[in-house]
Amino acid sequence: NNSLKLRNVLLILKKLYKNYWEFGFKSYLYDLLTPSAYFASLQSVSENISLTTRDIILDVGCGTGQALKVLRSDIRKGIRYIGLDLLKAGLNRTKSKANNFGLKNNTFCIQADFSQGIPIKIASVDCIICHFTLYVIYETNLRINLMSILFETLKRGGTFVIVNPSKSYDPESIIHESAHLDKCSKNIFYGLIRKLIVNPLAKLLGLNYILSQLKSNQWKWFSLEEMMDEVAQVGFEVLST
Repeated sequence: NNSLKLRNVLLILKKLYKNYWEFGFKSYLYDLLTPSAYFASLQSVSENISLTTRDIILDVGCGTGQALKVLRSDIRKGIRYIGLDLLKAGLNRTKSKANNFGLKNNTFCIQADFSQGIPIKIASVDCIICHFTLYVIYETNLRINLMSILFETLKRGGTFVIVNPSKSYDPESIIHESAHLDKCSKNIFYGLIRKLIVNPLAKLLGLNYILSQLKSNQWKWFSLEEMMDEVAQVGFEVLST
């Protein structure tokens, strides 16, 4: 009986491992298991863009709209946010977050496969965010082609922010950094729960899967020089790294 129960648990974990994003988007699992280091990265993104009222942000591969958490003060001031993702479940969660944050009127969602192009008018947005998005396209020519489309989508003088896994991508170091950030929380119980339960599950179901995809050349990890070279080929001017 015990061996059968263990086998069932392993089968469930295997299913979650393979369908982490789709299952996670439909539930609260993805948001719950997102490492604090990921949110810190999103916060860094928000600090590297300068926006004015009525500007338009396009979040390519928005997932469950987690960028809304760090952009909500700007959106409340009139910035318009467009979240684009292939999975409808993620867009539904994005809409739910927008409602909860009081951002409904300035938040819009588009369901599309960004690897096939971007259904947005040329020179129509002020800022494009690709936060852990383009790395799922392994073929260099396909990435360059997509970034060329993104370049055309931006208004003159617009901002393109791109974040990809580095060659030193390491789930253990991400969890370590997240644990440090969680420890800084005023809620000791919250930090303890994340350390003992949430972070280990995030590593098992999400981070380890990303690493396996990177190692098997299904997804692409970058050196800083590689990423700078690609965006420069498209026509972007690198302002900061």
